[in-house]
Amino acid sequence: MIEQTVKVVALEGEHAWIESLSLHGCAKCEAGEGCGGGIFAKLFGDKQFRMKINNSLNIDLNDNVVIGVEDSAVTNASLISYLLPLLGLSLGAGLGSYFDATDSELWTLTGALVGISLAFLFARMKLNSQQFKAKYTPIMIKKQNSLQQFEPSSR
Repeated sequence: MIEQTVKVVALEGEHAWIESLSLHGCAKCEAGEGCGGGIFAKLFGDKQFRMKINNSLNIDLNDNVVIGVEDSAVTNASLISYLLPLLGLSLGAGLGSYFDATDSELWTLTGALVGISLAFLFARMKLNSQQFKAKYTPIMIKKQNSLQQFEPSSR
């Protein structure tokens, strides 16, 4: 499970609006042990995300909460977002080249554009479907305890 600590910025019925606390990727990226995605976040600027999720833990406003999403969800979304258009481009270019009798490469280019366009359309429909969103929406795991200042007692 991939986890991230977020802050509740608004409450709306049974849902909570959350905002990221970490500006440079996941916890592993913050520690310098991740995939390197945090490097791109530092390079291209800080962008916080904000989203609405089910308030299953009855969290209050301004609480910090740990949310999570299954590893397979990230893998599947990545395959749909990146591999599918690449396959559409390659398959379209191959089919266009196969049917091109004049060697002008016009059919290859047209096939590639049609293939990648159809693949992007299919990926968008798949990623925006209610079934996909329900399966891959982050869930609240636990309330993050706020760090309390340690003050020694005077004896």
